[in-house]
Formats: sequence, structure tokens, C-alpha cells
Amino acid sequence: MKDNQSKRVTIIYYDIETIELKYYIGNFPVKAQGRVLIPDSFKDDKSIVAVCEGEHLASNVSNLNISAVDRAKVTATLFYYQSSSLELQLCTNSYSVDDNGRVCIPDDFKQKNSIIAVYQGRLNILNKAGDRAFPVEKVA
Repeated sequence: MKDNQSKRVTIIYYDIETIELKYYIGNFPVKAQGRVLIPDSFKDDKSIVAVCEGEHLASNVSNLNISAVDRAKVTATLFYYQSSSLELQLCTNSYSVDDNGRVCIPDDFKQKNSIIAVYQGRLNILNKAGDRAFPVEKVA
């Protein structure tokens, strides 16, 4: 691996002390296979939910100076859990936006799922919680 190989990513994580969902945008080294290396020092006090390629901020369209015409529909990626599963799910779709700039998620979707985060745009997820599940015989 060359010393100058790095990738700009958004890391979405829970702060272990506050249980607050947060994100961090930064450059991290990359292995030859393209896998982002996150140092243990960064992982301290964090429970990482997902690593996304590029810069992604939690969605609040009102802060993005989008005209009323452009607010009619916005592409957003939702992080959520289904009521019957603990596997983190993602879906990207086109949603309407209310006058306050909040993404309008259909009520039937909200009733069936626990939404963790809403991000504007289509995310290129490099890794998310649960992607590296261990075989049952290797778990404690």
C-alpha cells in the first residue's frame, strides 16, 4: 500500500457514552483491495453503523438553500430497522419535502420500521453494521 492512498468517507456511528447517532467525515488509509482502514483510536467510544464513500450530511433540506420548485422531490437514503429484524436496512427513494425542509416519509413505512437516519442523495455504502456476521460456532 502506498502511503498516499486514502479515501474520503463519512462514518456514521453511535457515541457509546451518549447513545447519540453522529457522523464524521474524513480521509482514511485504504488497503490494496480498496478496504478503508479505520484506526482503533478512532473506534474508541464509538459503535460504527456504516462507512459511506464521500461526504454525506444528515438530511435537512431547509439548510441546503434549495428553491421551492426543487423541493417538490428529493432523493434520500434511509437507514432503518424492520420491526421483525435487527439487520440494518437501507433504501434510497424519491420523497417529497415539507415547507420546513423535512423529508416526508410515508406513514405506512414509519409504522413498519424504526428509522435511524435520513441522508440526502444516494449513498455508496462501503460497509454497514452486520455485513461481517460471524458463523454461529465462532460467536462467544
